[in-house]
Amino acid sequence: MARKKESVIETANKEEPKVITEENSAATVMDEATDEEEVAVTSDEGMEDVYASMGEVKDDKTEASADAETPSETEEPAKPKKARKSSKAERPELTQEQIVENATAFYAHSTKIADKETRRNLRRSKHIITETGSEEIENRNTIRDEEYKELAGSSVSKRILTGTITGMRYANPNNENSILLALVQYKTGSIQVCIPSFLLFDYDENDFGGDRGRAQIEERTIQRLGSRVRFIVRQVYQKDGIAYADSLEAMAKTGYEYYQRNTAKTGRPIVRENDIVQAKVIATARNFIVVDALGAEIRITNEHLSYTRLSDARKKFQVGDDVNIVIKEITQERVTKRKNQYDLMKVTASLREAEDDPRIEKYAQVRIGDIVTGKVSFIDDRGRVFFNIDDKIDCVCKYPEYGKAPVEGDVRSMKITEKNDEQMHIYGVIIR
Repeated sequence: MARKKESVIETANKEEPKVITEENSAATVMDEATDEEEVAVTSDEGMEDVYASMGEVKDDKTEASADAETPSETEEPAKPKKARKSSKAERPELTQEQIVENATAFYAHSTKIADKETRRNLRRSKHIITETGSEEIENRNTIRDEEYKELAGSSVSKRILTGTITGMRYANPNNENSILLALVQYKTGSIQVCIPSFLLFDYDENDFGGDRGRAQIEERTIQRLGSRVRFIVRQVYQKDGIAYADSLEAMAKTGYEYYQRNTAKTGRPIVRENDIVQAKVIATARNFIVVDALGAEIRITNEHLSYTRLSDARKKFQVGDDVNIVIKEITQERVTKRKNQYDLMKVTASLREAEDDPRIEKYAQVRIGDIVTGKVSFIDDRGRVFFNIDDKIDCVCKYPEYGKAPVEGDVRSMKITEKNDEQMHIYGVIIR
């Protein structure tokens, strides 16, 4: 994978802390959006732009054109034209499995419109008779048609949409090299949105080969189940009711708006180093969480999550949680994914630094010789037992040679034997 790293933002001057969220910065992003126009396709008339931009022609137009060219009875019949070679459109259609395995759905943006009869069936609606007349009522077909138009609009205009990761599957389970697809529900889910793993999150495919690499990618995808995901549609198939999307493209576009583009109002990006940003948890594991912070995907390890020792981040954080983080460093990195290139924001952050340090007050209160109680939060392989005191500070004790063995969650008593003022560490011995 080709990578190029460069610093794009300098450390910000100290300012009054303010949490930057999508809501309170949306107006700035929308008002100063790039010149690229976003197209929302919401009607049959609007679909004309989709057909034209993708080089597609509606069947009814084609038929009308054919009728106009039919000679009348008084006209001399036209000379037969030479048979043309089969055009690209006349070639046999690929199955969805072939499309995915060939990765043709992940490069160009296009919409694959169903034939006239299929479209008519897909759009068939129901009506209810009232005193004032007949009214169309919303049903499965009308909902599907509206969601298809929105997905098609994303493909044409590169408009960012959001959905929820609800599952995953291999395009061809019998092929060990098959592409893993994350299944995304957009609105009601009438159109199945699929994102291949290599466009879902950034990783080097060369480092994840074989069965072990395949299992690791599966695990990383499972960790994201239930999370929100931004995406831009690459291709959508009206007849099959399936769309293929790209999350990295959406991340690059969102990240640029927040971290890199200078706004007209301030002359600087919306987010700078040392700013506090509201992020959403999109994956959890034992030793870390992953958050989406305004288009930057950030992994935060346990030591930067809490001032007290965490044995398992999943016990404290859940997918979908909103958390405040302090942005530490911002860089931009160009990554290549097969035929696609993206300029992604690479950001480091701390969650615990976004809140007051609870250790300061508690450390001053505890004295050597005090008897205190705490809950076992972690036991390491060096024979150390970490006790959480009032959810504010840890006391580290040696694993006892005799008596009841401590386990996580136990509430025990200990005697304070030592304090380290420089690091605010407290040490003790278990007495009960």
